[in-house]
Amino acid sequence: MTRVLLFSLLLTPLQAWADACYSRGQELPIINEQVLVWKRATKNQYKSRAHVLGKIVQVYRDRQSHNHFSISLGPRQGDTVELVFNKDFGVLPELQAGDEVEACGDYITANAPTRRYPASPDGALVHWLHRSNSRAHDHGFIVLKGRRYGDAPVRRDDVAVPLGAFVAPPLCQSPAEVSCSVR
Repeated sequence: MTRVLLFSLLLTPLQAWADACYSRGQELPIINEQVLVWKRATKNQYKSRAHVLGKIVQVYRDRQSHNHFSISLGPRQGDTVELVFNKDFGVLPELQAGDEVEACGDYITANAPTRRYPASPDGALVHWLHRSNSRAHDHGFIVLKGRRYGDAPVRRDDVAVPLGAFVAPPLCQSPAEVSCSVR
């Protein structure tokens, strides 16, 4: 009985961590209104961390092994953001207009093309909706139809690789440390 209780106490904080969205180690609540302010008021390529909740309004054609779809964050037309999910981190269920979606990831104002990417059809996007392979970057996720996605093992060259294989060592705090990386 003691072992079961101890295991339960140890597992509870992990479960709470797994369901939360974080930005630099701080829990991030749903910030739909802030994301809409960024979309309207920031320059192209502005970046921040986002945690949003909305309904799918449009599914875009998949590009480069990613799912692309638009969710509504507010009552007005144009209160939308594009979500970009990397299929290397799992397969999403069929996306349908009206489905509720929660997403935690990196926000980018994307109202004009860059050398590498086209503008978002919504003028803004949230990506990195999956686990991070680096301790220097917060994990992301997406919740669809009551299930969380983005935690699957990373796939490289059609071979599943455990997530731990790509975890970078911690950054050095002093030059004397040997089990860390210098950037």
